[in-house]
Amino acid sequence: MADEQIANEAAEKVNEGLEKIAYREKEIRNPFSVLVEKLCSPFAISDVAEQSIRRRGTLRIALVSMSLFDYQWRAFSTMRDVDGVAGLSQTDQDACKRQLVEVGDNDCERMLAAFKEALTFALQEKKADIVCVSELGLPSRGMLPLQEANDFAYEMSQKYGALIIAGTIHDSRTLYNTAFLFYPGGPKTGRTFHKGVSAVSVGEKICTPSFREVPVVEIFGLKIATMICLDVADFASMASIVQYADRVDIILVPCLTFSFEKMKHIAKVTSRALRGLVILVNVNQPETVIAYIARFGNLTSPSSILLEGGAVVSMLDEDIKEFEKTRILLKTPSAKPHRKAPGIEFPLDGRTAADDRIEWLFGIEERPRVYR
Repeated sequence: MADEQIANEAAEKVNEGLEKIAYREKEIRNPFSVLVEKLCSPFAISDVAEQSIRRRGTLRIALVSMSLFDYQWRAFSTMRDVDGVAGLSQTDQDACKRQLVEVGDNDCERMLAAFKEALTFALQEKKADIVCVSELGLPSRGMLPLQEANDFAYEMSQKYGALIIAGTIHDSRTLYNTAFLFYPGGPKTGRTFHKGVSAVSVGEKICTPSFREVPVVEIFGLKIATMICLDVADFASMASIVQYADRVDIILVPCLTFSFEKMKHIAKVTSRALRGLVILVNVNQPETVIAYIARFGNLTSPSSILLEGGAVVSMLDEDIKEFEKTRILLKTPSAKPHRKAPGIEFPLDGRTAADDRIEWLFGIEERPRVYR
């Protein structure tokens, strides 16, 4: 009986200890990251041509910064034209207001010429594997994509076996900011996805999806996600990608923003958490940076070429073997003390205490999850 009592008391103490540990874990857990999958989720694109999925030695990426062509704001409303609209409060009516960008009729053809020139230069002359065009860089007329631009992007993706993010447009049919993906084996119309955050501070008032989805394309031996501008500043969107860890290597982000400098800090932290690359490409406008490349928490600057039509093409070469070697290294604890060097915020010699804080921030330890 005495032995049984001792055993029971010991078991109670063990259970008390386990409860304390569990409680303590709940206390230190990031309370926001558990909501991420209810708000945003990556989805894998499955119809990429099989030969394009195979590994290449070096991945060449071209970033196309289109000029900021003349545009005007167009007003819309999401109110339905049915009985009872007159009874809506002013607050409800204001909530239904939308404001989207429309490129001027005089600029459509110039925009198309610049778009074609940039894709031809990137794919034909620079032999790029991936081309990412800046936000609102897809030529349009009447807030609809120019058919000639779509056809050209599709033909170039098939001819050169390339992944093309052809920029975005404000679409008058859906009131979304819509981006178009073209890739070998993909649909002729392009695979569309949408911006999930409206940049109201600069006048944009778009409709946004009720559930945000981020496309992930497996191509050339890497897995590449694409987001639109301010989506990188949205915690749910970024954490949903980071939490998939090895299932995403690179995030490409077409942008149009006058606060581009501030976005580089988000890109740096995210690239370290992802253990990969976060690449931002802005429009070509005076006195602004046109591209930031965050590699494992450190920023690099691409070389750029100005074309006659006004677009700027920035080039990046990424050695896939070195990329994967660095990813593996950053998963193991660093044996060296971190000595801060000019321009280097994070070391590339192993995992550090800073990585633990970043993983807590994004909720990386709260996996596993099902990848769709």
